[in-house]
Amino acid sequence: MSEMIQISEGGNPRRITKQRALLKSLTASAIKGDPRAANLILNLLARVLEDAPPPTASSPVSAEDEAILAAFLARNLQTKKPTK
Repeated sequence: MSEMIQISEGGNPRRITKQRALLKSLTASAIKGDPRAANLILNLLARVLEDAPPPTASSPVSAEDEAILAAFLARNLQTKKPTK
C-alpha cells in the first residue's frame, strides 16, 4: 500500500501512495452517498481516534517567551508598504 501511483487531480498529475488513493476514492464514494463507503470511513476514523493518545495540557508560556513572541509578531505582521 506504500507504492506510489500517479493520479490526476484537477487536471494536474500527482503522485500519491496506493493507500492514500484508496482513502480518497472511498471518501469520494461516501460523499456521493454510498452507505457502505460512509460506514467504512466512519469505522476507520473511530479506530484511528481510539488509538490516538489523549491530548496533553500544554505548559504555560513564560513572560520571557511571551515577550519574544510579541516582538516577532510586531516585526513580521506589520503592514508592508508596496515597493515602487
